[in-house]
Amino acid sequence: MRRGIFSLIVIAVIWAAAVALAQTAPTASAIGQANLRAAPDVNSALLGEITSGSRYPIIGRSQFVPWLLLGDAQMQPMGWVFRDLLDVQGDLSSVPFTEAPIN
Repeated sequence: MRRGIFSLIVIAVIWAAAVALAQTAPTASAIGQANLRAAPDVNSALLGEITSGSRYPIIGRSQFVPWLLLGDAQMQPMGWVFRDLLDVQGDLSSVPFTEAPIN
C-alpha cells in the first residue's frame, strides 16, 4: 500500500514539473499571417503558413538573423518564421541556437 501511494506521489510531482516547464517555454503567435520556411531565409522553400490565434512553441533560434524555429505540439519542427511577424511570449535566452534547415 505504501509503495502504491509513493508511486502516485512521484508520478504527480513529475507531471506537475512537466506542466510547469511547458507553461514557461517561450511561445509565438503570428501577428496576422506568417510563412513557415525550410531555413531562416526568405528565399528558402515555403512549407506552409500560420495565422494569428494559435500559439506555437519556439524550439530554436538563429544566432545570426532574426528568425525563430517553431514546433508543433510534439515539439517537432514546423518551420522558420521571421521574428518581426510574431508575438513572442517568454524568455528567448532559454531557446537554443540552431541554423538547421527542415527537410
